[in-house]
Amino acid sequence: MSKLKINVRSHKIDNCEVQIVDVGGFLDAHTVPQLESTLNAFFKIEQYQIILNMVDLQYISSAGLGLLVVAKDEIENNKGSFFIVNLSPGVHKVFDISGCTKIFQILQQEYDALNEFEKNKSEKKEL
Repeated sequence: MSKLKINVRSHKIDNCEVQIVDVGGFLDAHTVPQLESTLNAFFKIEQYQIILNMVDLQYISSAGLGLLVVAKDEIENNKGSFFIVNLSPGVHKVFDISGCTKIFQILQQEYDALNEFEKNKSEKKEL
């Protein structure tokens, strides 16, 4: 049976809370509901600043990719930001073959995504 490991951390940038979701194991039809539940809990409290850190993700299926597309749409419809970081070469290949590298903001490291949040906050302050 496939397993999914999820750990949630928060990072504060000014007065904005960024949720960092560490995802490991296998994201497939059997485990998608676990991640979906985590993301829906954020949406319920109107938290739309999310980083998915997939450093320990070993496998993603089309069901997993589908969930991420739906989550991205929800986040963007609510003027949030969504980054995916630390894809292993095998998982990155699945994103690439499926065309998802053109859909998602995929960065190398969590640090890169946090810098993007900081940059976005600075740009909004200047407006």
